[in-house]
Amino acid sequence: MLTMTPSLHALFTALVIGLSGCSTAIADTASGSGMTGVNELVRPAYKACLKKARGRVEQAPCMAEEQAFQDQQLQAAYQNLAKAMNAAQRSALEQSQTAWKASTEADTRLGVALLDPAGLDLSVTDNTIRLTVQRRQMLEHLISLTR
Repeated sequence: MLTMTPSLHALFTALVIGLSGCSTAIADTASGSGMTGVNELVRPAYKACLKKARGRVEQAPCMAEEQAFQDQQLQAAYQNLAKAMNAAQRSALEQSQTAWKASTEADTRLGVALLDPAGLDLSVTDNTIRLTVQRRQMLEHLISLTR
């Protein structure tokens, strides 16, 4: 188990604040560029389900359903983009997707180590959903650029 020392806590806090700032900047840039912000790509049904849920036990199915939905949407975007590519481009897409999956898994392990060693903090799952949404958004943007 990871012990949260004061210096590690300070580093983690700085990372969270920095990432929050980056997320805000990305969202602001996306809204100014005609792209949809990440929060807007998460379904309203997911937000409503989380709001209605009373505690982690009731939130977990909301998250599982949203992750499955976002995975399907990401897969569709990936396939649509791959259709518009030649062999070399598809190879680059496959490499990019493999790297994204590895990065997402590493981010999830970091979140679990820092926030969820006992398996009780669902923010790690919510972060994974948002990473999936961001990836889907990026692929959809590439699709729009190839048209």
